[in-house]
Amino acid sequence: MAQRVTQASDTYKCLCAAGFTGDICESDINECASSPCLHGGTCVQGVDIYTCTCTNGYTDTPVGTCFTEMDECSSDPCLHAGTCFDHVFSYSCVCARGFSGYNCEINDDDCSSSPCMNAGVCQDLVDKFTCSCKSSFAGTTCSNEVDACIQAENDCDTKHSECIHVGVGVHECVCYAGYETSDGGETCTNIAECSSSPCMNSGACKDGSCTDLACIVQYSCQCTAGWAGDHCEVPLNECASYPCQVGGTCIDSVNAYQCVCGAGYEGYNCEVTSTSVSPILVSTVPNAKNRVPFSICLMHTDAHALLDSRA
Repeated sequence: MAQRVTQASDTYKCLCAAGFTGDICESDINECASSPCLHGGTCVQGVDIYTCTCTNGYTDTPVGTCFTEMDECSSDPCLHAGTCFDHVFSYSCVCARGFSGYNCEINDDDCSSSPCMNAGVCQDLVDKFTCSCKSSFAGTTCSNEVDACIQAENDCDTKHSECIHVGVGVHECVCYAGYETSDGGETCTNIAECSSSPCMNSGACKDGSCTDLACIVQYSCQCTAGWAGDHCEVPLNECASYPCQVGGTCIDSVNAYQCVCGAGYEGYNCEVTSTSVSPILVSTVPNAKNRVPFSICLMHTDAHALLDSRA
C-alpha cells in the first residue's frame, strides 16, 4: 500500500509499494522490460515479480534466466554401449558395431546376406553369425565338402597316403611326408635321398628313417677311413695330433702319415734313439690301426731332398 507523506506548502509525495511507481503509485513496474528470460524464453509479468517459461532444450536455472541448456544425454538414452552426443533439445547416438537405430536399439541382422552355403542354417549374433552345416559340409560358411572317400573310389596307398575328397565323385591321394608317388598316390615310396650319390670318396649314403606315417627327408654319409664332413669331402689330417716326436717332421697322406726323423732318432714316431752317427730315418705309417712300418736310412742331404720332393 502506498504511503502519503505530507510536506510543507500543502504538498505530498507517495512512497510506493514494491512493484509500483508514479506520482501516486499508479503504474505497475514491468519486470520483463529487461528481457531477463534468455534463449527465447517467455517472460510473464507479475506484481514485483516475473516468471520465465523456457523454450525446449533449456531450463530456468538460475531462476528467472532460462540460462542452462538441458543435458539430453543424462538419461543414457543410447543402448548397447552406444555413445551419446548432446544437442539443443536433442541428442544423437553413435552405435557400437552390430547395432543401429535412433537409440541403437536394433541388432543388425548379420544373416540378411544369406552367408551360409549348401543349405546351412544361419544364426544371427552381435556383429557376427554362425552357420549350422549339413553333415557333408563344414567351414565358417559351410563351403567345404567333407564327405569321406567311399571305399569304392579309394584307390590310394593304404599305408602311406590319405584319400582327400575334393568334389562329387572326385578325390586325390596325398602321400605322407617323406614319401613320393609316380602313379597318382596309388603307390607311395620313400623318397630316395641317396639317388644322387651325394657322399664322396667312397662314403656310404644312408636314407632318413621311416615309419608308415612319415619319413625323415634327410640322408647321412658314413665316410671311409681318412675322410670327414657331411659329404665325406674333407680329408683328415693325420698330422694334426703331432705324432712325430723329438722335432720329427710329419707328412700327411690319405689315412696315413710319415715321420722324417731328426739325426739320432728313428721309429714310427721318431721315438727310438738311433745308434747311427748322423742319419735321418723316415718311418711310414700307412694305417693308424694296422701299422706296417718300414724305415729308410738317409744322410742329412738325402732326407732334405726327399722332403723337398714331397712338398
